Amino acid sequence: MQKIFREYHQFTDQEFQQLWKNCFFVFDTNTLLNMYRYSRTTVDAYFDVLNELKKKKQLWIPYQVGYEFYENRINVISEYEKSYDEILSILEKAKSDIEAKYKDHPFLNLYEIKEEMSKGLSGVEIKIKQAKKKHPKWL
Repeated sequence: MQKIFREYHQFTDQEFQQLWKNCFFVFDTNTLLNMYRYSRTTVDAYFDVLNELKKKKQLWIPYQVGYEFYENRINVISEYEKSYDEILSILEKAKSDIEAKYKDHPFLNLYEIKEEMSKGLSGVEIKIKQAKKKHPKWL
């Protein structure tokens, strides 16, 4: 049984080296689509690894993975491009909801609270808008 389920047992250093030397790396669609979800630093490191595996002829991307990647990449890209506006919308809605729900609160000065929220969130909103402008245009 140990031979059949070898992956459940500890490899020797020599077996482990042989495994890495002779194995193929097969990526699924999500590992490729995640490149749009990672930081640029991580993507650069990811591409370094992919290029190294390609040079060693240890990389295989099945046709179906390539097909699914191209079928889904626009959705993934769009998801992140829309996220900036969605976050800004959530912040705006939160401010409006507080104002609407508690406008007649007898012990809160809603005007002061609204001013403080606007001051506190204005920097965040500016950062989100700046990040949106810098977002890569992958399409």
